Amino acid sequence: MKEDSGVWLAVAGVCVLWSLAAALSGTSVSAPLLIGILALIFGVNADARRWADDKLSWAFSGSSLRFVLVMIGVMVLWQTVGLELALFAAGDVLAYLEVLTAVSVMAAQARLAPVRVMMVRRVTALVQPLRRLNLRIRKRRIWPRTPPSGDADGPAAVWAFA
Repeated sequence: MKEDSGVWLAVAGVCVLWSLAAALSGTSVSAPLLIGILALIFGVNADARRWADDKLSWAFSGSSLRFVLVMIGVMVLWQTVGLELALFAAGDVLAYLEVLTAVSVMAAQARLAPVRVMMVRRVTALVQPLRRLNLRIRKRRIWPRTPPSGDADGPAAVWAFA
C-alpha cells in the first residue's frame, strides 16, 4: 500500500456510511464502527499505518494466502458434515424400519394362521352341500355362419372386400 492516508480515510468514510445504514435498519453497528475506528487510526498515525501495511503484506503473501484459502475450503466442506450425518442417520432409521416391518409381517402370519384355518373349515362346510347338488346345465353350441353357396365355385367361396 502507499504511504498516504487517503485509502485509510476512504475506508473510514465507508464504515461511517455502513454504520448509519446499520443503525437505521436496526441491526448491530459494532463491526462497522470497529473497522472504521481502526481505519481512522491507521489513516492518522504513520507508525500504525506502517505496522498495518507490514501485517497486511504478510497476510496476503503467497504461503499465508494459500493457507487462508485452504482453511476457507475446509470450512465450506465442513458445512456438509451435518448433511452427511443426517443422511447416515436416515439410513440407519430406514434399516431399523425394514427390520421392524419384517418382524411385524412374521408376527402377523403367526397370529393369522389359526384364523385362516378356521375360515377355510367354515367355507368348506358352507360349500359342501352345494357340491352335492347335481345341477344340469344345458350347453348350447354356437355354429359359425357360412356364406350362401350359390356361387359357381361351390361351397368353398370366399368373400372379397374392397
